[in-house]
Amino acid sequence: MTVDLNKIKAVAIDLDGTLLAPDREVTPTTVSAVQRLKEIGVKPVICTGRPLQGVIDLVHKLNLLAPDDLIITYNGGLIQRPASGEVLKKVTLSLDDLSSLLKLAEAINMPLAVVDAANAYLLNEPLGRQSGYPKIMTKLPFSHVSLSDFSTSHQFNKILFSYDVDVLNAAIKEIPKDYYDRFTIMKSRPNLLELLPKTVNKGHAISDLASILEVPVSAIMAIGDQENDLPMIKKAGIGVAMGNAIPEVKAVADMVTTTNAEDGVAKVFEQLISARKHQI
Repeated sequence: MTVDLNKIKAVAIDLDGTLLAPDREVTPTTVSAVQRLKEIGVKPVICTGRPLQGVIDLVHKLNLLAPDDLIITYNGGLIQRPASGEVLKKVTLSLDDLSSLLKLAEAINMPLAVVDAANAYLLNEPLGRQSGYPKIMTKLPFSHVSLSDFSTSHQFNKILFSYDVDVLNAAIKEIPKDYYDRFTIMKSRPNLLELLPKTVNKGHAISDLASILEVPVSAIMAIGDQENDLPMIKKAGIGVAMGNAIPEVKAVADMVTTTNAEDGVAKVFEQLISARKHQI
């Protein structure tokens, strides 16, 4: 398939398994490629399931702190300007949503973690099963709480089930269909299931990003590797799968780059830069 790289005005980039190398760091090659992309007028936009607090060090390292820079967090639940914190789009879960998903967690014996704008909480750890999320999201403070500790107006950004892969996969099979009708439910890592508002996913975020930037969706590229990246890979004008992406992502992508151990994102950026030079 032939793709027109010259039409691209912005690139939405997943983090884990994509922009970040296997050691969860960003390589100097990728940092340089991000800056060069900005220089040719293409806007790099981190698009992650993490909160801003969990990636702020990376935002600084990539120098994505210009007044007009954007970041998409919580898998599309929040779009903001990292420099000022200005919120441009926000969709959250209610206390009733948390109550319903807590009942689900108890029914399938999964530990439940929940994140709001500033903190993370652990509500359910059945049968001695401790949530794996504190080991994944080390940038947020965690506390053990009960449902009654929250006011009825409290807003939550996302709910997470994190545990041993095989046990989690078995539990996922027990989730009743009506929960999928009411929430967006998807994996962002093999051992991490995210439960979000029904209208939240990275595909919707691509549409929101296009609206904010006042460009067509066809002018946005998306790069990812996991199940939670599928909606944006499908939605974007050009969807790019990492060499280490799951087969489902590769199947719907317009392009496949090398792995995150081989600076796959930087290689895509170099193609964009080269295409723009040839256009000039």
